[in-house]
Amino acid sequence: MTVCAGTQIKSNASEFHPVWEKVLTFACVAADETASITIPIEGILQKIIYKRPNTTNDNLTSVLTIADAGDNNIFTSEAALAENASSKYNLSEPIRGECDVLITFNEAVGVSATFTVTLRGVI
Repeated sequence: MTVCAGTQIKSNASEFHPVWEKVLTFACVAADETASITIPIEGILQKIIYKRPNTTNDNLTSVLTIADAGDNNIFTSEAALAENASSKYNLSEPIRGECDVLITFNEAVGVSATFTVTLRGVI
């Protein structure tokens, strides 16, 4: 089984801008059942946007989880999120250091697909 890795495509944190955004993409291939990336975060996580593409696999569902450096889950989406949709979540969670962003699928993705997670917060 292969495991896809996420990449950070945008980050604009700076001491002159108290607002930050991180856009993470997960380029999954047919056999993937999990996707993960570890990223640095310094500030308060306030919004999560989770976009799921159409994978042409009608049974595919996923769960998004964010865990802090101590492997404590600080966010878990509701179970069984369908493909070809977006979900938005508001929270107020202070984070310092690294965190893991994980997507767990109920079965293999079935095709190549790109999932996007956008994290927004303040310093």
